[in-house]
Amino acid sequence: MSTRELAIISWIFLIGIFCILDGKLRSSVFGMFETVKELLAQPVFKIILFNQIIILIFFSWKIFQYNLSWWMLKDYSIDFFTILTFLGSYQFIKFRNALFGSLGLSSLFQYLLGNFTFSYCVEMLLIPVLVVLSLIVVVAEQKGFTSVFKFFNEILSIIGMFLIVYVIFRAVISWPQELSVAYWSGFFITAIAWIVNLPLMFLSIPMFQYDVIDNFRNGKKTILEILCQSNLFWLKRFIYGYLFFQKVDQKIVSISQGGLLNRRLVIILKRGTLPKEAKKVEMYYRLLFAKSSNYKQNKKIIPIRIECRNDLDRALIIKPYEISDLQEIYRID
Repeated sequence: MSTRELAIISWIFLIGIFCILDGKLRSSVFGMFETVKELLAQPVFKIILFNQIIILIFFSWKIFQYNLSWWMLKDYSIDFFTILTFLGSYQFIKFRNALFGSLGLSSLFQYLLGNFTFSYCVEMLLIPVLVVLSLIVVVAEQKGFTSVFKFFNEILSIIGMFLIVYVIFRAVISWPQELSVAYWSGFFITAIAWIVNLPLMFLSIPMFQYDVIDNFRNGKKTILEILCQSNLFWLKRFIYGYLFFQKVDQKIVSISQGGLLNRRLVIILKRGTLPKEAKKVEMYYRLLFAKSSNYKQNKKIIPIRIECRNDLDRALIIKPYEISDLQEIYRID
């Protein structure tokens, strides 16, 4: 662990102690712990936790096998908190950018900067200074205080230039150390973290949605049921993958989204649409092939109910789809 990381942990510890001692903040801190405890009790988070335990065991085996630094587990854990923000979403472009960005020049500089640190006392002083200056710059920019923004931004730029010179100097004098595999293994840990969690990212898309939907279905949701539903979702997407390349949405006149959790869709299709064509449209939306712009707030949802109706008289073209085991109170006859 570097002196910078030790300084960050020290500041977090000090802030945590202050929050616990402060009567007004204490209840919020303990409330946060209760929220985390409740989340960890949910099946979805148990699945994520089990997945991470397997990955950490695999990493531990490789670290032991190749005699690498055990601090790599710490680096992976930090990277995973970033990956968590992508779970359950369709942000694949951002995922790609994050993956390739982890191997870019800026990431290389950040890695070197993380390895070439100052003494513990200097880091303890430098961290709050940089945090305060950064906050001032952000607030000044938002409030339109141009002169204040320029002044403090220049200070940050000067500090940044000093750090660049410092990193280059340290890199030059310690180049023999930088030739070792063990030294550079830490640089690639971020990219590896993104890659090994790619299956979890795909699985989490339906998994998070079924976790919500199952609150309105009969029976208690379990880890096995959520895993089966999520894997079945991707199996069906594979089987009906041809729909992605067909112009299914050309049959659509309009779409209404509302009802329970905004998960009921009424799709109006052009007159003359055949039942088999309407079924394709239904599967197109059941399996999330449709564009994000077709949904409210550009947020894709797994529907609870889909009605495909004719544009001529609004009559049903095929029998409405409704998710199985929905509680009677939420059903539409």
